[in-house]
Amino acid sequence: VKQWPLPKMKLEALEQLVSEQLQLGHIEPSTSPWNSPVFVIKKKSRKWRILTDLREVNKCIEPMGALQPGLPSPALIPQNSSLMVLELKDCFFTIPLQLQDRDKYAVMVPVLNHYQPVKRYQWTVLPQGMINSPTLCQE
Repeated sequence: VKQWPLPKMKLEALEQLVSEQLQLGHIEPSTSPWNSPVFVIKKKSRKWRILTDLREVNKCIEPMGALQPGLPSPALIPQNSSLMVLELKDCFFTIPLQLQDRDKYAVMVPVLNHYQPVKRYQWTVLPQGMINSPTLCQE
């Protein structure tokens, strides 16, 4: 799938996040013929999040379904019950992809004004956007 253009501000944020992900070992250089568009969005905290548009890859994957069906209705929770909220920070990035599957999660990082060749990487860990990432994180 062809990479779409990104504005300068998002390209700069993407380059920074790619550099961080490379240092963390979450991505590695790639020569894969596969490609999914990569982009960034701004979180509520005003920090950037890297995302991969894996819609085409997801079409080739059999969905596992959700393990956790969702939150219970507030009306069903007994009064005076204690509730706990648990956030699993970067859960996806703790689950490695199988070596034989990594090439399917390749991305091309565009460069501003084509001043140098594009860089290609592939995820080594479960990426956000993969259809089964949330289910695998719950196992």
